Amino acid sequence: MRVFVILLLCVISLISAPVNAYLSTNKVIDEAHILDLKTHDYLATMLSQAAKDQGIDITIMLVDDDTVLDHGAFAWQVVMAKEATLKNKKSPKKRVYLILNASSHQAAIVLGDPTLFELSLQESLTEIQQKILIPNIQKNELNMAVQLTAMAMISALEDWSGVSSKPSASVEVPWLLNGLKWGAQLGLIIAFLMLLRVLFHRPHWRELSVADEEHLNRHQQQSIEMAYWRTHRHIRNS
Repeated sequence: MRVFVILLLCVISLISAPVNAYLSTNKVIDEAHILDLKTHDYLATMLSQAAKDQGIDITIMLVDDDTVLDHGAFAWQVVMAKEATLKNKKSPKKRVYLILNASSHQAAIVLGDPTLFELSLQESLTEIQQKILIPNIQKNELNMAVQLTAMAMISALEDWSGVSSKPSASVEVPWLLNGLKWGAQLGLIIAFLMLLRVLFHRPHWRELSVADEEHLNRHQQQSIEMAYWRTHRHIRNS
């Protein structure tokens, strides 16, 4: 019975490898589909509201890998941002254009100027501030815009993995897959511990059999002695 339980736990534990591979595959699929329309609207609305709270007019432009690789289309979007900036006569110097590419973690910030700045999201806020030096922008306005866009951009993209509206197997039944994954790993640990117990621990039934044998020997010895004395008394009395 113990051998059967150990084998069963080992078989269950072997399932953890394909389960982990399946979860990793679906995670990649989710990230590939993350730039859908609803995600665009969510991020754009969130950043725009944060900018308005700071008194900054911000326009968000979200692009995917194909658009970034097509330099013509990417340049066209920058030109459109420039034209929109020029048309915004109320406060053109305060207008912020944030172009995001989530999968490659690249972003472009346009602050009242068509100049394109490629920034890595892994850079610190100080390094980003040092890289963006746009003429005709007041220092306090620049710092406020950079802080807003950089901090909002990083915090938004850190939580972006849970925003995708495209369902997948990992989204529909995560509790089942995660439970199977951790259960398989726990089963492997239990099977290993039981195997060690079988190999190195003295079985309890052997200890009981030795004790029973000693008790039986004592009982037989007492029976022999009692039979001897009964026989001896019988002979003496007769």
